Amino acid sequence: MKKILFTLSLLVLPLTAQAQDKADNHYTPELIKAVVDRFAPVFCTGKPEIMVDAIRRCYLTTPAKDQKRLECFLADSLLDQLSFQGRMKADELGIPEANPFAGLEFATAEAYGLRTRALEMTSGFEYARTDITGDMLQKLSELMHQTSYCKKNEK
Repeated sequence: MKKILFTLSLLVLPLTAQAQDKADNHYTPELIKAVVDRFAPVFCTGKPEIMVDAIRRCYLTTPAKDQKRLECFLADSLLDQLSFQGRMKADELGIPEANPFAGLEFATAEAYGLRTRALEMTSGFEYARTDITGDMLQKLSELMHQTSYCKKNEK
């Protein structure tokens, strides 16, 4: 039994490494920098309507098969995370109005899911959702908050 488990782990390990390599190939430091440069001024306003508008415009103006669409997707994923946090806080308080994203259909989990599935059905983007991680979004958020745009708005 131990030999079988050991053999299986040896077989699975290369697949795990390949998946990580694939993610690293798509979500490069250059891509993360491009997202920070493009969206930090928007996210640092702290205004959900402005965030939604910028991401919507990104999707509308970036050709469907252009790899720059990953910038839209990463910003959208960060927006989804912020929206989720807003929903959780509002639920915790029992005050739906406490969610700054309330009433913004674009920022719902359902709408994000539809956009994600549409992106994944586009040739060359099949990996989009599976390769993104919470750690990556956390790093993206931290990098945005280190920009001069956020520091200016914190004062």
